[in-house]
Amino acid sequence: MSTPPKAATHTAPDARRTTADALIAAADLPTPVAERVAAIVRATRLWKSERADIARELIAHAQDALAAGRTPEDTADSLGDPTTVARLLRRSAKRKRHWLWQARQRTLQAIGLCLLAIVGFYTVLFVRFNTGSPSITRNYIAELNERNNTYPEDQKALPAYEALHRAWSPLYQQLYRVDAEYRQAENIDDPNNITAFEHFPYSPPDAPLYDRLLTAYTTVRPQLDAALAASRLPTLGILYSDRYEEVTNEYGATELKMLPPTEDPALSGNLIEILLPWLGHARNNTTLIAFDAVLAARDNNPDRAAESLTAIFNTARLIGQEHTLIASLVAIAVQSEGENVLLQILHNHPDLLSGSRLTAIAHTAAVSGRTARDLDFATERRTFGDFLQRAYTDDRHGDGRLTAQGLHLARLMNGLSSDGYDDLAHNDILPMRFIGPVTMLTYGSRRDQQDVHARMMDLAESLLAAEPGSAESARLHEDAAKLEAQLDSGPRYTMAAILTPAFTRAVDSAHRARAHTDATLTTIALHIHHQRTGRWPDALADLTPNLLPSIPADPFDPGRPIKYRLIDGVPHVYFTGRNGQDNHAQRAEPKHVPTISSLSGHLTRGPSTAPEYQADWIIFPPDAP
Repeated sequence: MSTPPKAATHTAPDARRTTADALIAAADLPTPVAERVAAIVRATRLWKSERADIARELIAHAQDALAAGRTPEDTADSLGDPTTVARLLRRSAKRKRHWLWQARQRTLQAIGLCLLAIVGFYTVLFVRFNTGSPSITRNYIAELNERNNTYPEDQKALPAYEALHRAWSPLYQQLYRVDAEYRQAENIDDPNNITAFEHFPYSPPDAPLYDRLLTAYTTVRPQLDAALAASRLPTLGILYSDRYEEVTNEYGATELKMLPPTEDPALSGNLIEILLPWLGHARNNTTLIAFDAVLAARDNNPDRAAESLTAIFNTARLIGQEHTLIASLVAIAVQSEGENVLLQILHNHPDLLSGSRLTAIAHTAAVSGRTARDLDFATERRTFGDFLQRAYTDDRHGDGRLTAQGLHLARLMNGLSSDGYDDLAHNDILPMRFIGPVTMLTYGSRRDQQDVHARMMDLAESLLAAEPGSAESARLHEDAAKLEAQLDSGPRYTMAAILTPAFTRAVDSAHRARAHTDATLTTIALHIHHQRTGRWPDALADLTPNLLPSIPADPFDPGRPIKYRLIDGVPHVYFTGRNGQDNHAQRAEPKHVPTISSLSGHLTRGPSTAPEYQADWIIFPPDAP
């Protein structure tokens, strides 16, 4: 029996075998061919089923070539380079996949491209942010000192004011402790049962602790006399500086001694960090001078009373001349203190001050009042300019980008960091290096910040010049509200918002101060008229033009003058309340004294009908102190 012929070596692959490796093994291909097919299949990196399909096609192609008599080596070479062929086969197989997979791939590709673009964009921002540095070239501190440097030392009032503060401050603190101990020992809880200290500077002689207060006052009388004389000098003579040292004065207290400022602006301190302790000192001194005026009135000493009142107004003038917003606000408070003391003296001692003394006081009060409420926003512009030069780069064309130093400085201004400006290289710097590029993108440029801040300062100056209660004033208040809303709308104007003062409230304070000064001057004119004629005038028109150049306006009653009427033989000088109606000198509770800003609400929302506003703002006679 003959032996059957051997089966062909190149058999067709079993379709039931689903993996490429199994198909290649079952095909029993020569080693070079099998290895080339396996290499191509592996290089495709396709799904399992797709690799199996490709393996079938390659096996079939190889078997055809072998059947045609080609050698295994030639057959393997005919299959091509594994990498090149695999790439072509992979691309063809992917095109045959389901459309959902195609959509997902396109989406992933788009996301990848976006991420790549974001990383690239962030890298550019990172480099720009971390390579930028501020250029500090303008010495704003030196500019602040220019005015006071023109005066010789003997024309500067600050040394006398500071000497009075050094002498009075420890005594005042001691009185504060004595008052607390006395109230605790006597178990005094009644707010109406007050001590001389708590009623200062209008302390009645029969109040507890009055002797202690009078002793303290007598102790500093020499320094007080020197301060009264110094109030007539032309300037305070402030030294604005970024450098100071703590020293112990002759009373054993620690105080700050200002040192000459750094001349190099790049090494000088930030203008906003300049210390102004003299403002608080002057405010405390004013209360002591007011007490001196009250005592002089009780002692029937018109010369001393007039001198002290004049000194208060001169103090307001000196502080107001410093031309910073905070100094102006303190000057307004000092001016108000002087006017209140004057009104109390006129009410309690109507015959103390002669017409000539009252005329002199009126002239001084008018000048100091104008100086105090003449808010100068130039220093606010300087402060912001100094902030920008320390926070942004400078392209020499008025623009620049945020720096790491600027971001750190902004955090300090917002209270988000406790590190000093010189500690930039430490705690905050690492996170800022990475957060800063994004912040630089969201914050406005140097020009953006400068432009919006300049618009706010321009608006503040226009609002200050506008007549309270006018249509122009109402429009400017609306513009201010829109601009403030723009500042709060997002991070773009964060830098401008940090250093923007509440200028509408400052302007309102100035307008209210003007109204109070006008009413005080009107009251002085009434008393001079009474001294000359023996009677109160029937109307304010009787005072013009000899005693008043014109009748002041009532800012709460636009277009109409300040109100005046005699009630039981007592002159009443007052303004209408927030409801815009003359309630015939009906007094409001202190907490309901109107503000000028309420006038804009009256104009835009209509008069209020709330009961607490059905009252007037009475200047004279004054409330009991």
